[in-house]
Amino acid sequence: MESEHTSSSADDWESVEPARKRQKTEEISIDEPTEAVCTKPTRDTQYYLDDGDCVILVDNILFKVHRFLLARDSSAFQNMFSLPSDKKGVTEGSKDDNPVFLPGDTPDQFRALLWVMYALPPELQVYNTPKADISHLLTIAEITNKYHFATIETWAVDALYNVLSGAYGTPSNELASCSSDRIARVLEIAILCNHHRLRDNVIAQWTNRILSRTLWPGPALTFSDKYNLRSLQGVAYYVQLMESRTTPGECHLDDTLSRDQRVRLLSGSWSLVNLWDVLRTTPPTFDRPDGCTYHQHGCLSVWNSQWLAAGKHEKTLKYRSSDVLGRLRCMQDILLANSDLGSLLTPQCRAAALKALVVLMEDIEERLADHFVDLTAPVE
Repeated sequence: MESEHTSSSADDWESVEPARKRQKTEEISIDEPTEAVCTKPTRDTQYYLDDGDCVILVDNILFKVHRFLLARDSSAFQNMFSLPSDKKGVTEGSKDDNPVFLPGDTPDQFRALLWVMYALPPELQVYNTPKADISHLLTIAEITNKYHFATIETWAVDALYNVLSGAYGTPSNELASCSSDRIARVLEIAILCNHHRLRDNVIAQWTNRILSRTLWPGPALTFSDKYNLRSLQGVAYYVQLMESRTTPGECHLDDTLSRDQRVRLLSGSWSLVNLWDVLRTTPPTFDRPDGCTYHQHGCLSVWNSQWLAAGKHEKTLKYRSSDVLGRLRCMQDILLANSDLGSLLTPQCRAAALKALVVLMEDIEERLADHFVDLTAPVE
């Protein structure tokens, strides 16, 4: 599959600076185990190989593997292994009592790295099918990113995208049914590995689940704030606002929200109410299509009057005034069933008018994040 390392346009991708800015090779610690390791290390049952030539300690588990495998692909291990021996002439990793120490990893993470190093072609091929183990791919992508195994990282994250998007057949329903934590995990790996198609696919599915109310918006709200993901951020704040309990003169917000999030929600409510005041009297415009001979004083006049009527309809007003999208969707249903639009507008004008409404709703949804800003912050 074609590798994915292109620029993004939907969100402020350049402002996202995850762990992609990785440590330089020489910064990787190969210090001795800390005093916290008080028990004798045990040998891993799977990857302590008799013919291995490099001993590595991960969380008090010893691995003995082949040095040349870890030094491939311009990895961080390549320069690590080129470091000089200690004062006694003993090479780091040459024996159990002088292993290469890898802090910050778990044995399972390191096993995932070794698995992909030693895997046979049929074992790897399983990951190019809908039956691929998504959890394993996530771990492989993360650990290979950390140690700069660029080729394997690309393979793992491409496989993730292909499984989740349906490139290998029926798309995995993983993202359609999993928890917010699981979606966040996949999205974080997509950001870490700079894979824009996977990133956009996960954002779209997370957004749809929030809009359909199958996932609570809170986790997405916090995640999108952290990574400045504007499209996800806008929908998360919008649905969070719609789910807040309101009474005349009061707005009861989720107690788990931070002060900054509460301020942005209240600012968004004020901004959306003002937007509705404009929209209800300003119908979306459309150009005169071919075949309409009485456009300005005929079709446009009827469209304007029916728009105003739909905006005041009791069904529309059942939605709170800040629920701009809810009111517009209600108006769309009313206008679709409007007999005057069918009889007094040309078919071309009716189609163009309703299309203009769809475009308006899409534009508002895309720009939702612009409403949820801290209006109390000083202007720069």
